[in-house]
Amino acid sequence: MPSRPIALNAEATESLAKSCAAQGIQRFTFGSSCSVYDSLPPGVVYDEDAVLTPRGAYAGSKAQAEVYLRESTSTDFRPTILRQGTV
Repeated sequence: MPSRPIALNAEATESLAKSCAAQGIQRFTFGSSCSVYDSLPPGVVYDEDAVLTPRGAYAGSKAQAEVYLRESTSTDFRPTILRQGTV
């Protein structure tokens, strides 16, 4: 059985995205996290091209969901990923 973060963040996101795409919903917004950058050294510029270096189950599950969404992007399904910072 998958861990709770993986089930909630990765698998549920994939299932929801598949359902939306099947219903013809083209836009999908995913609230990710800056924790996908956990292991990068200080001073690195973090943008959408930065390497994902998650550490821990939560960050890994968010990164896994992002990878799925990027791979599922098409002309009919266009997800937007927001990497929200930690205050």
